Amino acid sequence: NDAAKLSVRVGFEGENADVFTKAVAAPNGTFKATLSDDGTEFGPVTIYAESGQASQSGIIVRIEDGNGDKAEQGLKWFVEVTGSGGFDGFIDTTDANGFVKLKDDTATVDHLTTIGFPAIASKVLAIGSFTSKNAWTDSGGGQQTSPEEADGKVPQLGAVSAFSSQGPSRNPAATGPKPDVVAPGQVVVSALSGSAKESASKVIVASPNGFFADEGTSMASPAAAGIVALMLQASPKLGVAEVRKILTGNANPESMGAKLPDVAWGFGRVNALASTIAAEATGGGSSSSGGSSSSG
Repeated sequence: NDAAKLSVRVGFEGENADVFTKAVAAPNGTFKATLSDDGTEFGPVTIYAESGQASQSGIIVRIEDGNGDKAEQGLKWFVEVTGSGGFDGFIDTTDANGFVKLKDDTATVDHLTTIGFPAIASKVLAIGSFTSKNAWTDSGGGQQTSPEEADGKVPQLGAVSAFSSQGPSRNPAATGPKPDVVAPGQVVVSALSGSAKESASKVIVASPNGFFADEGTSMASPAAAGIVALMLQASPKLGVAEVRKILTGNANPESMGAKLPDVAWGFGRVNALASTIAAEATGGGSSSSGGSSSSG
């Protein structure tokens, strides 16, 4: 909880002995260098402190492949945290199929508090993703399905997507429950740029004027933004608070097996028709700035 008392160093299991960086302490330490083992360089490894969001100090660690040989992926890496009190650690595995292994049971591995800025802001809607589709036909007539998740199963229709970040925020009293709602984000068909180099299995209609199947909260957030646009067309003066109240109050909560609002579902699956009708019924409202953002 008190990041100013924490220091971090990073290392890997070398041929003869473990190789570590120097320790970097919050709130303003920094380190960037390659690490060497028997004449072979790995990295660069960057460690730097930052003030973080909601006045929470933090330390960022980046391990890069400077020469493109992918040797870093074959190493067993360590992150050593020294200090007092509790802390939250987040590992970005967007481009890797990694997992976290704990030496003991003094920490818990989960997906909580993974919603980032700007979705975590109080006047921004945090939009999660649920599986609206898990199979499609590509442009060559091939039958495609979503990749298996960690449990070895194909994503279940209607379920929260495995990649969708979860709440709560670090300061729920200031931000309110996060996420707000979930929207279709897996699998969503979108316009295909003529210069895009998508996998053939994802292409629904080839370029030009093509379409492809994609997934992510970056697909769910535009869906919610489109619903908000319909709401504002029906009632142009709606503010952020009114939009949030209508979206969350008219979301579909059924068959989720969770007490809502939930750290994964928010208030449920967004309902375009019910939200637009409810917006029209308000007859207007006070305007204020805000936006929607993906939560994963």
